Amino acid sequence: MHLFHHHQNHQDLQLLFRLDIHHQIHHQLMLLLKKLKHFHYYLVVHPNFHLHHHQPLLNKLVLIV
Repeated sequence: MHLFHHHQNHQDLQLLFRLDIHHQIHHQLMLLLKKLKHFHYYLVVHPNFHLHHHQPLLNKLVLIV
């Protein structure tokens, strides 16, 4: 498991998703993250990430309010 601290810029996150996560899940998560862009958050990415592991999407996010 890898923990990535992410702030304002989504560029690094998008690159990470292109490498590690199926496009469909990447798209859903990015839509969610755009809605939450005013938060600081931690994204947890599992190395063996598969489609059946993605629900609920919010389990991947720990919001820092």
